[in-house]
Amino acid sequence: MTSETTEADFRGTIDPGPETGLRVRSQVMADKPVTIRHERIGRRIGRLGAMDVSRLNVALALVMGLGDYHQPSRLLESPHVGSGKRSSVPTIGSV
Repeated sequence: MTSETTEADFRGTIDPGPETGLRVRSQVMADKPVTIRHERIGRRIGRLGAMDVSRLNVALALVMGLGDYHQPSRLLESPHVGSGKRSSVPTIGSV
């Protein structure tokens, strides 16, 4: 994750709040996956909502070559809160 946000494919933007535990708007860098030893993982500060987890799963699948989407950046957009529109999250088998 990074708090230095940028317009980039395969990065999902996460807003700060009590659920996420973030203090500033941040991005999950699905384009830069790394492994971390279990001993280096600290305490949990928050959690991602279902929509953010779904967007992250799509981004990781695309980065790892497991998905075939024509507009990857559109899949990672945040839903419009309060717009009254229902949005569906694409999954690997649905597009």
